[in-house]
Amino acid sequence: MGAALGNGRMGLLVWGQERTLNLTVGRADFWDHRGGMEWNEKQSFEAVSEILRSENPERIDELFPIVREETATPSVLPLGRVQLTLPAGCLLDSYSLEQATGKLQIFYRRKRKLSAMTCYAGVESDETFALSDVPDGTAFEVIPAWDLSDALKKRKIAPPLKAREKFTQKLPEDLPCGLEFRRVKNELQARTFREESPPWRSQEELKEENLVFWGDFWKNAPRITTGNKSLDEHYYAGLFKFGCACCHKSVPPGLQGPWIEDDALPPWGSDYHFNINVQMFYMGAFAAGKSDTLLPLFRMIGRWKEVLSHNARCFAGVEGFMLPHAVDDRCRCMGNFWSGAVDHGCTIWMAQMMFQYVKYTQDLVFLREFAFEFMKKTMAVCVSMLERNGNDLWRLPFGVSPEYRGNAHNAWGENPSFQLAAIHNLAQNLIAASALLNEKCDELWLDIEDALPQAAVCRSARGEEIGLWEGTCLEESHRHHSHLAGVFPFDTIDPEHPRWKKIFDNTLTRWSEKGMGCWTNWALAWGSMLYTRFNNPDMAELCLDLQRKFFTNPGGSSMHDSLNKGFSVIDFGQGREIMQLDGTLGSVSAVQDMFFFESQGVFKLFYGVPASWKKAVFKNLAAPGKIRISGEMQNGVTKRIELISETECSVTIALPDGERFWGGNSKTITIELKPGTLCRLTCNRGILYEQI
Repeated sequence: MGAALGNGRMGLLVWGQERTLNLTVGRADFWDHRGGMEWNEKQSFEAVSEILRSENPERIDELFPIVREETATPSVLPLGRVQLTLPAGCLLDSYSLEQATGKLQIFYRRKRKLSAMTCYAGVESDETFALSDVPDGTAFEVIPAWDLSDALKKRKIAPPLKAREKFTQKLPEDLPCGLEFRRVKNELQARTFREESPPWRSQEELKEENLVFWGDFWKNAPRITTGNKSLDEHYYAGLFKFGCACCHKSVPPGLQGPWIEDDALPPWGSDYHFNINVQMFYMGAFAAGKSDTLLPLFRMIGRWKEVLSHNARCFAGVEGFMLPHAVDDRCRCMGNFWSGAVDHGCTIWMAQMMFQYVKYTQDLVFLREFAFEFMKKTMAVCVSMLERNGNDLWRLPFGVSPEYRGNAHNAWGENPSFQLAAIHNLAQNLIAASALLNEKCDELWLDIEDALPQAAVCRSARGEEIGLWEGTCLEESHRHHSHLAGVFPFDTIDPEHPRWKKIFDNTLTRWSEKGMGCWTNWALAWGSMLYTRFNNPDMAELCLDLQRKFFTNPGGSSMHDSLNKGFSVIDFGQGREIMQLDGTLGSVSAVQDMFFFESQGVFKLFYGVPASWKKAVFKNLAAPGKIRISGEMQNGVTKRIELISETECSVTIALPDGERFWGGNSKTITIELKPGTLCRLTCNRGILYEQI
């Protein structure tokens, strides 16, 4: 059995068997900050590209030396567990988690009678939890992670200070962290602490907090009913975990979120990976109407400005911002993976999410005071890397495609498609942001948009197709679908455009040919979102079915590697299950996209809904411009669409069966919206406006 509760900072994993119940407690902010890399002037764009082009590319290892000490990189640390041993005659049976209230019930049997303990994790008091109705005679023990494995010992961390119901784990350079509990009649109350201990909270107090929090969370959350019951359950389980991990205005989730196992170091230090993972945590926030959950992430990045500026000066020699692909919560580069360290697409991707936040919220204050500067300084680094070719076109002479060929000496090329799409997206967003702020648009952004290639188009036996970079088509199954980034996430190429349609046909043929054998959990969520945009709903659904079947363990946890090696050979855990949050949260966005996504200013509805679904309904999805959308499709036929806007605007809507629905020759229609008015569209019946 197993279940998870969380509140951003603290995560609780509840698991056990027979008479032993474990409550593993993790802290997303419990960092050992030793290790990592500070950028230096030797690691410049010119130096990196010159070395990799030389006859001795192995010298790149001198710029990014491999350190094999246990403290080579920062890491979030495991904390510990509270362990309960139920009295003789009791056996754990099952659990039930109420997503509507955050209530977890753990059932046990004594003889033939089934009884339950009830657990809540704190929301406002987010470092506490309580378990009520514990049977008489239960034994309690608090066990530090230091005692459960040699992980902390290898990092030369001293043993914790222990008491009967408490321990404090001190660190060499960081604040200590501890875990303690007390028994109040038949109730276990527990809390974690750093410099100060939060107040003890009873189960009743935590219950009230949870009822308020989850009541507010679900009140305005979009409701989705697919034609696939298992997919519905998968979607709502992901949305619940999003609420646990991302909606508490405290600590933005690293790779494992707050759910840090207690018997090993978290994989990759539970760091912040900005080449898709952090982005995937928050992709679903926009359509869920919860864009404000990104603000803690943006505030954390705002605290990094000095480091981002230092990186840009060292790498590009300009006043700009540069974010490596993997950092700790202080923006210290995690280390020697040179191709990730120089991946400026990570910075651009975060700039894109900032502008998405502006589009959905219309928060021009945030744009003016933070995002616009971030976008401009990100572009400054892009410009420093670009150069003109003989035809007066821009080119990117050196760049990477995320994790393609790892950090091998040939893991680079000219005009990588991922970087080109990212730069185009940034230029487009800067142009749009200038208009919103009534600022003068930089002519250079317009020139880049006009004279930089959209992608690396390569020749193959099939004809033209999109490559990873110039001269290199996809060679293998790969978890990062970055050569397709012009379609998603950056939305800079319309795959149905006459110029691109045949190119994408060829590109997708190769993508299918190489298969999914090296895909991860989050790669399937990304693949689903791409298939929706290619109007291939059956494949969009299949990706999520595979994700649920092969990457979700019996306790409902999201795995990085496939649980069945017959599907994917990816084995980063080398036999150990790696829990990772991005796949589950990415599936939330993927399901939303099946019903609605925006592409190049057009609202596209139902492009990922299979015709086999008898009835598919969505209600209250958020859209750019502070618009809410609802709709229904039956057996591949659109039945109705409803829109409510807070502002006066016009929107263009596209449907896969648009010609039939609109009664014309186009899949699209443009309609006018007025604030406080419901706009209802039904097949061949025109547009009906109703006051609300």
